[in-house]
Formats: sequence, structure tokens, C-alpha cells
Amino acid sequence: MLRVANWGSPRVEEDFMSLERQLWDEYMRARPEVALRIEQVPGQGLYAPKMIMMHLAGSMPDVMHLDAAYSAVFTKNGVVRDLMPFIEKDPDFRLSDYFDSALSFAKRDGAVYAIPWDFTPMVMWYNKELFDAELFRIPLPAALAGSLDYEGDDAYRELRGRLVPVSPELRDALASHGIEPGPDARLAVELAEFDAKSKSTVAWRWGFTHAGQEYTVRRKASADGTESAVVFRDEGKAPYPRWGWTWNEFLDTCRAVSVFPADYQPDRDLPLVYAVTFENLVPFWTPWIWTNGGDVLNPEGDRATGYLDGPKSVEAMRFLTDLFFKFHYAPTILERERIGQDPFMNGQAAMDLKGHWMMIDYRARRFDVGVTTIPTNGIPPVTVIFPVGLAITTKATHPDVAWDFIKYFTSQDVQARRMAQGIAVSGNRAAAERFADDPLEQAFLRATEIARPPWGVVVEDYAFVEDLLREMMETIHYQRRDVAEALRDTARLIDAALEK
Repeated sequence: MLRVANWGSPRVEEDFMSLERQLWDEYMRARPEVALRIEQVPGQGLYAPKMIMMHLAGSMPDVMHLDAAYSAVFTKNGVVRDLMPFIEKDPDFRLSDYFDSALSFAKRDGAVYAIPWDFTPMVMWYNKELFDAELFRIPLPAALAGSLDYEGDDAYRELRGRLVPVSPELRDALASHGIEPGPDARLAVELAEFDAKSKSTVAWRWGFTHAGQEYTVRRKASADGTESAVVFRDEGKAPYPRWGWTWNEFLDTCRAVSVFPADYQPDRDLPLVYAVTFENLVPFWTPWIWTNGGDVLNPEGDRATGYLDGPKSVEAMRFLTDLFFKFHYAPTILERERIGQDPFMNGQAAMDLKGHWMMIDYRARRFDVGVTTIPTNGIPPVTVIFPVGLAITTKATHPDVAWDFIKYFTSQDVQARRMAQGIAVSGNRAAAERFADDPLEQAFLRATEIARPPWGVVVEDYAFVEDLLREMMETIHYQRRDVAEALRDTARLIDAALEK
């Protein structure tokens, strides 16, 4: 029996978890002598503590996921074993098949403690529809909504760019708005999905260019179920964010895409559309400190004073908190509680700072999204990367079988099938390159070049540091503490914790 610890799955999980179970079954069919026991650990933030408790109790599984966010506590305390002995005697395995940025977190003093599974850099997602200007909408013509006469389940990739005629209804509507496509004009399919019931592919988004201006036609359903073709002028409200944009450009964009009710009063009203959303998850907001050249800790990772409370960090935190309290471009913690759901997911925020895993949810909701960098102030773009690897525990009862499992599940073919679901970027170079024609995947691969690992790779107690940072942000929001004062006091608390 090979025991494998696996963590919780994404919110929109049916297809993804179905594939995971299929891959586990295929592995056991190919190796009938191996029985897998998958031990699921659900719940955000619960995986690492449970693995530590299982290690102390002597009940560790054979294989575990090693998350860079908290890897130091496992690699520095004998919880996972060095894989170099397996690698050196395996002629079919090459570390060069994996991204360096996804592997570096698992290396220490010549040892390799995990093989890259997948990874994501943190990026700024933006909802293109909230950057575009709606021109008009008409009832969805049959010619626009009908089947593209294609059968298969890889419609998103294979049909992108397929040209379809402009229906007479849409042509007349465009002409009434001064847009007159020629008789041979075609719409390029940008998003299509396979409908299992009708056994055909249905397009949801098209694009076309007229007189140098780009337009998007989106298929939208109203509350009563009727569908419309909605025509947007691309970037009609604000330009899509460029790669490597600045704080000032970000503020200009926030000003353009935010929507406030008439007679808006911050203590009474909520914006109709926030520019960017926010939640008090420390990995989601500490990169803002880096964007100004600041940091949470010194390079050695053993002191916060002089860094978390340094001038660059203070300036960055004031910039971030101004988004809540001065400009009202982002929701406060209290406002997030009032909203009760993710503002970006419900169309109430134009931008969001998250990782690749959100692609599953965005595709399920047919969001028209783009990806760019976190804006910076006078320095090159920077972000954080969160790799995950598969590791063999030191208390594994079947280490050789565990190595075979890791090789199989980090192989190119298996990884390509997982990556097609959108959960993350594969740590396997060849698998990731299969998707390099997708603009979103290109952006994530590009972001890995500017990414640095989280502090949890170096600092064993970084989970406690994050607790202190989260509490600090709460005091800033709930008590309106001065930013410099809050950073100073928290830096001292972190120093005291790290000294222990």
C-alpha cells in the first residue's frame, strides 16, 4: 500500500478531480502490484500542520506535497528525504527536464528534496469586460449562437481563431452604430466550448477589427435566461495594463475603471465596481512591499527591523492602504465582509492579485481575462512564485515505489493532461511548452522570469510570521493604526519570534 497525501481541490472541481482520479486509476492499472491510498487533506492552511503532526506521531504517508510556502520546516527537520540517491541511479530521469524556478526551492546543500509538480507566480488578473465600453446589445442571432460543427472536448484551444460569418442581424446593428463590416467580414472565435448534450461546439466570444479599432462580441445571458450578443469597444474605458507597468499607471487605471454610485459616501455606500479587490491573505499582499524595493525580512531571513519597518516598506504599505481609505479603489476587510463573496468573481472588481489556479474558475464562468505584472515603483517588475513538489518522507515504508510514483506523475504526458485543466503551470518544461500558444500561459511563463520564492523556503517559522502580518493588517483596517507604527511594532514582534 503506497500512501499519498493530497491536499484540497479547487472550488470548480468536477473535471479536475475527475482527471486526478483517472490518473491514479491508470497508474494502478499499469502497476497491478501497487495499491494507492490517497489521503485527502482539505482546508486552506491545514495541510502543512497536519503533515507535521503525522510526522511527530509516526504515521507519515510515503509521498507528500512539498509546498514552497512552508518548505523549510520540512527540509530542515528531517521530514522529507534527499532524492539525489534515486536521481543518480536512474538513467531515465533528468533534473534538467524541470524549470529551475520550480526546482530551486527544493534544493539545499547539494540535496534535492522534491521533484517539481506544478507552480504559479502571483499575477494581476484583469477582467477585460470592465475595461471595455459596451456599445449595444441585440438578441442573440441563431447564426451567431449556433454550432460550429466541431466535435471534441478541446474546443478552447483548437477553435481559437476560427472565422465565422457576420450574421445579417449583427451586421445591421453594427451599421446603425457606424460600423459597417464588408460583405466578406468574418468574426474570429476567441472562446468556444464543447456542449456534451448537443455534441457540438458553442462559441461564447468573438472578435473583429474595423477601421483600426478592435471590438469584442460577447454572448451574455440575462436573469430571465434570454441571451444577447453584446458588442464592446476594446479598451473603451481604459487601456489593458501593460507588462511592467508602474504605480502611477495603476492609479490612472483604477480611476478609469472604478464606478461609484451617485452621491457616494464611503461610510455609507459601497462602490459599484472596485478597481482591484483585496483579501487579508499575507501571500497576496506582501508582494506589494517588494514592488517598492522593500521586504519583510533581511536577506538572511532572521530579522524584520530595518526591513519591514524600513522607508521603502512603509511607503509601499501606505500606497496599498491608500487604495482602501483614501481612494476607495479596493475594499477594506469590513467591506469584503459586507459583500460576502469575491468581488472579482461577481464582476464587482476589475482586477485581482492571484495565481494560475483561478483559471479553472474563470474558464467555468467564461470570463474574458488578461494577465499582467504587479505594478512597481521605480524598479523592474517582481512577483512571488509558489512551486509545489512531490517528496518522499523519511518514514516512508515503500521509498522505491514512491520514487516510481513521483516519476510517473511528474512526467511530460501526465503533466500535460493536468495542465490542460488550468490548475497551475507544470514544473515539467516540455509539458508547459505544449500550451505556449495560449496568451495567458505565455504570461505566466514570462512571470516566472521575474519571480522570487516565498520566505517559507528559508524561514522555518514563517507561518508564525504570516500570522503576525495578518494581525497587523487587521489592526490597520479595524483600528486605523498608523502604517509606520504598525510596521515598527510588528517588526519587533517578528524579531522576538525568530530569536526563539
